Amino acid sequence: MSDNDRNSSSAAAAPPAPPASPTRAGWSPARRRWLQLLAGAVGIALLAYVAWWYLGGSREVTDDAYVAGDQVMITARDPGTVIALHADDTEQVRAGQPLVDLDPATADVELAAAAAGLGQAVRAVRASYSEVAAAEAAVAEARTALARARADLARRQPVAAAGAVS
Repeated sequence: MSDNDRNSSSAAAAPPAPPASPTRAGWSPARRRWLQLLAGAVGIALLAYVAWWYLGGSREVTDDAYVAGDQVMITARDPGTVIALHADDTEQVRAGQPLVDLDPATADVELAAAAAGLGQAVRAVRASYSEVAAAEAAVAEARTALARARADLARRQPVAAAGAVS
């Protein structure tokens, strides 16, 4: 064979040259661009999270071990023994929410004492009304005695002026 035939047959058997840019089969430039944008967005989000965590976004930091917040001292409106507790220390509660249940025995005793006091007050008022009625009867009796004394005086004045004796 000739040299020409060898060169042409070796050239025909050689594989084709790879493409100029390395791309995967089936990935269009639009898809590659979309994947690049997605990777960039994920990278930016990851950097933002790391910066937030590093700067203390999830931790409370204080210089003097005090945290600002609305804490209110709770005092009892009524005295009594606590039988149930519905909130823990530093737990958030709403206005009007019951915090404790008190033993009703103390309230029952106070209610009985108040009822007894009311009964005494009613009896005292009734006694006062009867005293008023007695005082009004005494005033009426005194007025009657006064009217009788005036009538006796009016009857005896002319007789006494004449010098008569009764």
